[in-house]
Amino acid sequence: MNYLCAVDSHFYDYPGGTARVAWDISLMMREQGHDVTMFCKKPENGAIQTHQSEKEGIRILYYQVPKSSRWNIFSGAHQIKAAFQAANEWLTETFWDVVHIHSLFTGTAVMKALTNIRSCVYTVHSPVVPEQKINWAHQGLIGRIKLCFGLNILWRFENRLLQKASAVHTLSEFTESQVHKFHGFENKTTVIPHWVRPEYKRSKTKQQARQVLQWPQDIPVLFTLRNCIPRTGLDIALKAVIPLALQNKCLFVIAGDGPLRRKLQQQAEKAGANPAQILFTGRLSDEKLMLAYQAADLFVLPTVGLECFGLIIQESLAMDCPVVATDIGAIPEILKQILPEFIVPANNATILRTKIQDYLQGKLKVPSQNSLSEYVQRRYAKKIIYPKIVNLLTAHNKQ
Repeated sequence: MNYLCAVDSHFYDYPGGTARVAWDISLMMREQGHDVTMFCKKPENGAIQTHQSEKEGIRILYYQVPKSSRWNIFSGAHQIKAAFQAANEWLTETFWDVVHIHSLFTGTAVMKALTNIRSCVYTVHSPVVPEQKINWAHQGLIGRIKLCFGLNILWRFENRLLQKASAVHTLSEFTESQVHKFHGFENKTTVIPHWVRPEYKRSKTKQQARQVLQWPQDIPVLFTLRNCIPRTGLDIALKAVIPLALQNKCLFVIAGDGPLRRKLQQQAEKAGANPAQILFTGRLSDEKLMLAYQAADLFVLPTVGLECFGLIIQESLAMDCPVVATDIGAIPEILKQILPEFIVPANNATILRTKIQDYLQGKLKVPSQNSLSEYVQRRYAKKIIYPKIVNLLTAHNKQ
């Protein structure tokens, strides 16, 4: 079977949640014995010199997007045009049994170019209208222009893909409800969460992991992994944690990168925090990320808008690291049954600080050792989720 994955970015080039899921499922389909191709855009840093590559038995086809100014309100249209031209050149001669779409612009281009397909599955990671509404609201004048003219255009793009899809897949009931709210298509939608990767299990003690990472042994460590963008709420987390860090009650480690990173670092510096109190690491390799989960006492998830699943919650719990998180989007779907007292209202630094203080003082009830990882394995183990995804992707080829 020929399987085509259409996604904006490859996980190795841009390690975000959407790219992670797309890559994991592509590897799964290769393990099933299918011919797998991933179609995505070249990274902006120019690290990829050729349009074709191969990774772990999967063919990667990269299309080039022309550089454009942040003031260019037609950048999305330019990406679709570039992807369409590449798809028309490289993909049209193959009959595709399954086209699996993970990203709106790349998916729109692929479905416009291809007619030789048996089925199309569209995984909606985040509904485009509310997501871009949040993103554009923080972009000043250009954002206001995009809000005026862009939302209806994006809605039409997404609606057309949903119409063309043989099946629609979401990772959470929250995302499913958003798809139904904006588009309908209840009869097409299936909720299947992603699995926690088997390698995510504790292999070191907290002390051993800290020694490798060169983190201090004598102070509680709070950890978060986030894109530095407005909806992830890192500014709220800093407001909550900085007073505790300045009193040397904890070290707050912030992993990840993005357009707001420098502004967040300045927020910490202006408050008087040094790297021994608030540490920005940038992006972490998978190896260091697994160590960070094992080294941390508490994972902090301060999202203020549109958390549509939560791979990082799975990963943290799999390492038996508890998570304090806001009540946004799909977060309660994962946390409510295991850590109900660790859920706080969004956008409230005072309540978040109080909850973290309660944890540091031993006032919050944490389940017994290994219960967090056992909970994740019961609900999200690969052996449980894997067959459901395989069935979704191959159902139309069995008919």
